[in-house]
Amino acid sequence: MARLMTIFSIAFCMLCLSACQDDGSDNPSTTPASTLPDQSRALAQTAMQAVYQNQRTPNNFYQETSPPAGVFITIQHVRMSDISSSTSTHRVCANDMPEAAIYANQAALTRNITAPVISAQEMPFYFEFLRAPNSSNWILQRVFKCGMYDESAGEYEQTPFDNAAYQQLIEYLWFFSPANNYGYAVIQTSNNSDAQFSTVSLLQVELQAAAGANGCDRIKITKRTYILNLATRQIGLEVTDVLSVDARFNGQSASLCNA
Repeated sequence: MARLMTIFSIAFCMLCLSACQDDGSDNPSTTPASTLPDQSRALAQTAMQAVYQNQRTPNNFYQETSPPAGVFITIQHVRMSDISSSTSTHRVCANDMPEAAIYANQAALTRNITAPVISAQEMPFYFEFLRAPNSSNWILQRVFKCGMYDESAGEYEQTPFDNAAYQQLIEYLWFFSPANNYGYAVIQTSNNSDAQFSTVSLLQVELQAAAGANGCDRIKITKRTYILNLATRQIGLEVTDVLSVDARFNGQSASLCNA
């Protein structure tokens, strides 16, 4: 069953994004392990390994650069509530580095950050400002580029359009979503485009502890497809149930229940 919603009022409903997480009320019926075809069984095994071993993303997924040894980094996206009286959690965007610096400084005041900016750089999707309260704790403030991604409008604005860059943005947004925690994983990403739409699909796994029969866990796999209308630049989200099985983990290995 597919469920289509307009995203980014979200902040991928986002961040709101927790709002995009399924509440379990419409879980597909669990497929008995004994009746699984080989392809589905292999998919279930991959999903179990990902969530039980906390392998949250595939090898080619977006990753942050590791910090220097001994340094802990906090990444903060400047939000509307940081720079205005708005209660919106949408992350702001700026048209250039000076505008982004204004937003970063206002956010620092709002969050009681007194350390000055010691470096600033322009990245493909955002402007970034480094503050270092001390040598072992750094704060990276990020402001999206309006010419790339406007979260309040729910639009991907890059011109000319690059499907690979769009996929990287979707992966980046997932990386900084509540789903990037234990019990969730992405096991596959793919993209596709035609003259009207570009899509990025994430095959996401959710572990629902002890939600299955006889004390087993529920492993739910959904396909989350982020659909970009190339004419309007609006992003939409379609969620499709793929597979739901019961499983257990004994501390060393995972197995399907009732296999």
